[in-house]
Amino acid sequence: MGLIDSSDKQHQAALVERERTGHFDGELHFRRKDGTKFLAEISSTLFIDQRGNKRAGLFIRDVSERKRLENELFESEERNRLFFENSHAGILFGSIDGSYQVVNPVATRIFGWSEEEFKTLQREDLFDPDDDNILNALEERLRTGHYSGVLSHIRKDGSKFPAQVTSNLYVDRSGQIRSFTFIIDLSDLMKDGSFLSLGHTQAKYTPQIASSWSGRKKIGSRDGKKPVRI
Repeated sequence: MGLIDSSDKQHQAALVERERTGHFDGELHFRRKDGTKFLAEISSTLFIDQRGNKRAGLFIRDVSERKRLENELFESEERNRLFFENSHAGILFGSIDGSYQVVNPVATRIFGWSEEEFKTLQREDLFDPDDDNILNALEERLRTGHYSGVLSHIRKDGSKFPAQVTSNLYVDRSGQIRSFTFIIDLSDLMKDGSFLSLGHTQAKYTPQIASSWSGRKKIGSRDGKKPVRI
């Protein structure tokens, strides 16, 4: 009994189950020779030996390191979830083809689309087609894996607004290229030509920038005729 961590109340329940069914699988806490406790995955079976005596076979595997890593992963995911849900910026996870899989609540408020509606949208539904800086931004991100700058967007109701965009490409576990984008609505700042500092990126917003949104060709090839997908 010296192997058992007496503080683990599941041990008694495990013994009762093994006695009743002849078998137990589960995770229990044990104690090493030096007194340290560890979590183990065990499989124990009762059997009758050649002399007719009841015996118990026990397979045990230390899973304390796996559990530690799982807990660290959970804590990391929880921090990421809190950041994702409470960020002041809109956050969009998408694919290289321009579709979106996951967006945070701020993104839905900025654009006016629900989270489910976002899954049916394409990049073209969010970008202002009169801003030809968008084509250059997509080309830069494809070439370098990163883009940061100010681009014009469109809300669900059709109204246009300027936004600070920071977007990165990355490869997920399945080998697919994905995009991770931060968007900050600059509508209020644009009204008075305010100055925004975002990380190392600083931009001064002036009436000249605002006027540059109009009179531009549709996003497409450089002659404006054939659509371009990046």
